[in-house]
Amino acid sequence: MTRCDCKTGAALICESCAVGSSVCRCRSCLISRARAAWLPEGGCVRCKLHSGVISQVFGDGDPGSRLLLLGEAPGEQEDRFTAPFVGPAGQLLRKEARKVGVDLGEVDLRLAPSVTKAANTSVSVGATCIVTFGCAFWTNTIACRPPNNRQPESDEMEACTPRLDMIMAAIRPRVILVLGAIALTHLTGKLGITRHRGYPTGSRWTWKGETYNIPVLPTFHPAGLLPGRLKRDEDLVLFRQDIKAAYDLAYPDGWSDV
Repeated sequence: MTRCDCKTGAALICESCAVGSSVCRCRSCLISRARAAWLPEGGCVRCKLHSGVISQVFGDGDPGSRLLLLGEAPGEQEDRFTAPFVGPAGQLLRKEARKVGVDLGEVDLRLAPSVTKAANTSVSVGATCIVTFGCAFWTNTIACRPPNNRQPESDEMEACTPRLDMIMAAIRPRVILVLGAIALTHLTGKLGITRHRGYPTGSRWTWKGETYNIPVLPTFHPAGLLPGRLKRDEDLVLFRQDIKAAYDLAYPDGWSDV
């Protein structure tokens, strides 16, 4: 692959990238510009949620990923550490993925002696969370935690939709693993995660005049599979099957972080 001329060290160049152009179009640069545009100095104020959060979680992971994980909203730990899926639900998701040979990274909730920022690693300054994201890019339908972890409201998701559009346009994933009913309905209009989980469906949208058609694989939200919330043991089996199916669609030849 051609190395990006933006001096970031990124090695993944979009097909349309003209090396030497004034505006680099590698996926790493596209995500960086999208993040900067959505989260200007002072943060996003596009909906009412901004006033009640510690941080706004744009999304994170490997910009060259072929797999996009889409959840509902940041929770308490995500709000605290400015990183998606670092709380109990995200840790369960990673644990179940490892059981089927899928590397979705790790979460380390302990005091870190040093603070770094790499392409697929987020660390909050002065906090106690180090997270890697493995073979996926992770985000939610909204970037701000709703009060008391309530479900996102329609106007909040609508206000945050352009952020999701920018992420998808930059990454251009091969498949989207949709976690839970809220994200499924927001992305496809379909109702009922139990009815639709495990069955790939289509998602079609237009961004800056370009139309995207990307397979969507719905599955349970991991928060509903945590101890005390899990209703059927077989749902964990189905959950693992869905993770593996999405991975196989995204990486038919396998994935490596090298």
